[in-house]
Amino acid sequence: SQTAFEINNTTTNLANTPGFWRVTAGYTNFNTSSGDINCSFNMTDGASTKVVWKNRLSVSSSLQVNGGDIDLIFFLPAGITLSGTAGIYSYLSGSYRQVADINANLTDPAGFF
Repeated sequence: SQTAFEINNTTTNLANTPGFWRVTAGYTNFNTSSGDINCSFNMTDGASTKVVWKNRLSVSSSLQVNGGDIDLIFFLPAGITLSGTAGIYSYLSGSYRQVADINANLTDPAGFF
């Protein structure tokens, strides 16, 4: 019941069903002295967007790379969408799944008995 994603140079909507969502992912940023590079997870209600997690690599005169793994839980109230964003020199990939509904009732993975 996991949904995989891979984001580069765009923003991708991941989830909009109310409840608790687990996101496990890896990220990589690299720059070639062309500006700040970043990837993030964002929450929006359609009118405004809040960055809720971000990794940034500052501009440098030499090639730099950073990266890592993340394991996050997000709560989405009704009307909120979770999205991931990665710049042109950023990669954000992993998977997500709903772990509980809006009332905190656990959501069993597919095939769990």
